Amino acid sequence: MDIRIERASHACSACNQPFRDGEELITALKQVDPTPAYKRFDICSRCFPKYDQTGLHCFWENTHSAKRRSPLLDSDTLWQVFHRCQPGASENVESAEFAYVAALGLMRLKHLALESTRKTAGGEYLVLRTKGKEKALFEVRDPNLDETGIERVQERLADIDAAVNNTTTESKRISRQ
Repeated sequence: MDIRIERASHACSACNQPFRDGEELITALKQVDPTPAYKRFDICSRCFPKYDQTGLHCFWENTHSAKRRSPLLDSDTLWQVFHRCQPGASENVESAEFAYVAALGLMRLKHLALESTRKTAGGEYLVLRTKGKEKALFEVRDPNLDETGIERVQERLADIDAAVNNTTTESKRISRQ
């Protein structure tokens, strides 16, 4: 079952005041019809104590970030990174980080699904399967990245993708002249 949840809002759902960068807030989910749909509410810490919590499915503390997140790369690029880095991930920390972040992106795009996790003396592994008829299995070592580490790898992937696409664009321009 897939449950889609809206992106974070930039203003309080109760008072409509814009959030400041780093401001603490409460994110809440309320079940709406058709079930299992949920509506997201981002509520500033000033409004939440008096906010009507009737019908809230769950809520948690959150922090607003004005920083623009790295764009998600297209699936072809993520697959290329994944297939290049995944085999060498057990020996190379950077390959493990790239393979892991590419796998997270492919999971987000619903090209990979988490089958299970496996712990060994070498670390924890995600066991992933492809969607569709083939259902190929892959194991990806979890490099224990925090959110900052994941963002760092995403930014490097975006930089690499931009450099490759720029080179491709330049090549096309030159070949047409």
